[in-house]
Amino acid sequence: MINRTTSDPVTEECLRMIFGGPVPSVLTQFAAYWLGKRHGRLMPAMADLDPLEMPWALPHIFIVARNQQGRFAYQLVGDAMNSRFGGGMKGKTAYDVFEPDYARKTEERWEATVTHVRTYFRKSFHHSSDNRPVWASRISFPVSEDGVVPNKIVGVAHFLELNKSMRDDPNPDISRWTAVDQLPA
Repeated sequence: MINRTTSDPVTEECLRMIFGGPVPSVLTQFAAYWLGKRHGRLMPAMADLDPLEMPWALPHIFIVARNQQGRFAYQLVGDAMNSRFGGGMKGKTAYDVFEPDYARKTEERWEATVTHVRTYFRKSFHHSSDNRPVWASRISFPVSEDGVVPNKIVGVAHFLELNKSMRDDPNPDISRWTAVDQLPA
């Protein structure tokens, strides 16, 4: 089941809708935080998200927004994610960080997150730059300047190096979209 982060049944239902099963606690904590910052709106405004309220998320956080060329670029990247991809990610696009096909898919997911106002959860298997097997889990949420029209994405990523017993996961690759307007308030 979902890692318990709250006793609020509405938040618990939202977490079930977003994740559908067990995920790393930093993802459920961040989702509960984002949900709690909506204050009756579709999504929180960027100004509602306070780093002092979520020190546990900071190593895992990322924020992306469109750059002047119209592509999404990282505005902020936590240390855990930044070190996973060789550092210096601020200002880079998916095309600067990932191989071309994966970059295109990432850009498409980011575009769909803001255009269709959806959350996006993904769990996938890949190899690190030094060829170690890794599970990557991430959740992305739309945010805005006004709490109404999304123009940025905020999320967290969690990386777990695999041991031999973990390689037999029956759900090695999961992608889940959730329309924000379908999440109970």
